[in-house]
Amino acid sequence: MVAPKGSGTSLRTMFCEGRGLNCSYAVYQDASGKAE
Repeated sequence: MVAPKGSGTSLRTMFCEGRGLNCSYAVYQDASGKAE
């Protein structure tokens, strides 16, 4: 999962200006060996 650290409005404004915004990401580990 990846999620921006800001509102959609500010994200869109910064994108249009060619700038970026920090984000968070999550990784889930499945130790069973049966991940899909």
